[in-house]
Amino acid sequence: TSGPEDPYRQVKAAFAEEVAAAAVAAARGAGADGLILVAPARTLAPLRAAIGATAPVLDSLAKDLTKSPDAELDRWLEPLERALLRLTPRD
Repeated sequence: TSGPEDPYRQVKAAFAEEVAAAAVAAARGAGADGLILVAPARTLAPLRAAIGATAPVLDSLAKDLTKSPDAELDRWLEPLERALLRLTPRD
């Protein structure tokens, strides 16, 4: 079966809800204005659904960076940082 009762989908949704709750709590604890999501493409939609309206998603990157060396992370994350700087109101 491949409907909502599919055990794989249930586990995936539960994982997304757990990650979303942790991300929202961390963002609130840090006083952040919202979240930037970086996750494999197949994970982004369930993650966004789990976050819902609990926190704004400021930007996202559909990329699995778990196996990327630390030295390469800036290459992927700097464009997100620049996008956030453009969103920040200037005095």
